[in-house]
Amino acid sequence: MNEYYEILGLKNGASKEEIKKAYFKMVRKHTPESDPEMFQKIRRAYEQLKDMDEKAASGPEFAPLTDPEQIRYLDEVMTLYRKGSLEKACSICEEACAFAPDEVRFLYLLNDLQDKCGYTGKAVKSAEKLVQKDPENIWYQRRLAYACYERGYMKKAFPVFKKVYEMGARDLDFILMFADECDYYGDYIRERAILLEILEHKEKWKKDEFPDFVEIFFHLFSGADRFGTELEVLRLFSDFVDGHRSLFSENAALAVNLLDEHFFRDTRNEVKERMLHILDTFEAASRRKEVREDIHRYKEEYRYGQIQYDDRFLEIFKIACSVFCFYAFEDDVCRRYAETDVKLCMLMQRGEVLGQTKLLETEYPALYEKLRDFFEILEKSENPGYLKEKMKKDYDRMDAYMHSGYFYEWYPEEKSTGSVNVIVDGYSDMPFVRNGKKVGRNDPCPCGSGKKYKQCCMRKNAV
Repeated sequence: MNEYYEILGLKNGASKEEIKKAYFKMVRKHTPESDPEMFQKIRRAYEQLKDMDEKAASGPEFAPLTDPEQIRYLDEVMTLYRKGSLEKACSICEEACAFAPDEVRFLYLLNDLQDKCGYTGKAVKSAEKLVQKDPENIWYQRRLAYACYERGYMKKAFPVFKKVYEMGARDLDFILMFADECDYYGDYIRERAILLEILEHKEKWKKDEFPDFVEIFFHLFSGADRFGTELEVLRLFSDFVDGHRSLFSENAALAVNLLDEHFFRDTRNEVKERMLHILDTFEAASRRKEVREDIHRYKEEYRYGQIQYDDRFLEIFKIACSVFCFYAFEDDVCRRYAETDVKLCMLMQRGEVLGQTKLLETEYPALYEKLRDFFEILEKSENPGYLKEKMKKDYDRMDAYMHSGYFYEWYPEEKSTGSVNVIVDGYSDMPFVRNGKKVGRNDPCPCGSGKKYKQCCMRKNAV
């Protein structure tokens, strides 16, 4: 602890006010741009000596009021504030500012009420007055930064945010607004630095801060492609998940959406390993059964679906993944048609398919297992032509009414020019069942001619 006091040039046991003054003096001398290493030491020392979370939750200190009329105004404003009558409280606070223009407490309250009532233009003006009264007050500068941000004065807000950051503001609300400002101005290096600093130094996260955590990583993931640091950020996220499992007990689904948006299409091995590890952790940490089931389904989709974006594999493998792993078929005939369609296409690309089976077994073992038996047939078949014709015979009967496969679309020359006998309008694996009793050769003809069936309509039906 002594070294932190030494960095700030203080004696042991210095007061909070002394620590704050020393910090402000040091960060002006050693800015992040001019001396980043020293700036980090100063920041770390200040954070160890002063509870930043407690500081962020409080506010500026004001001297107690002594004037009875000012006390009356303050009581009335605070009573209305607690009741939720913000418009009326704002109006009374304006009267108090006019009555006691030198009492900065009322101006500070007025700025807060204007912000809550949506009077963004007025809030900017009152914040500017606060800063004029005390330019070195971090709380007044924060008010001005927030007011400009809410009003949409991004150009005006940016330098104020930088100043407040250098003065020591590190609470999540401030950092996330500052990150938005940096992103708006294209200052991605600063944006990344302030977000990483929060993750590095904030030891405990509350459950109600989880949306803030997600927003921090949303910024980091979105900016990772600018610096080629996607893996670095994913590693950071993975390590954070491992150290804060309880934080995801009720919020895992939100984090899954964040990962899905940025990493589902990334086929690098380390990304896949990290993703599956994170998803396993989410599934184990989630308290609700339906959430665990959703995450498990997503994990399976991710495990199979990665091949869709893997350029090393033939297109037919990507179609096979959809057919054998994802599709929910209406009936067995539809399933059999789709699977036969895939296998016929693989048969036509036999050499290339067999050349990729080892890689498929390594990279996507679950899909490989579903096709293992067919791969063995492909490899051992001495007469692929006979195998193809045998499969086509069954396929053609189904294709006669489905017409939705890839086989004839990719290989139109394989389509038979002859007609296919379709006994019923639609193919079925069920045996044919005759309606009514069979008419015998010597039975009276059903047409009513009075002749025997063999001497009448039997001949016509035989033509």
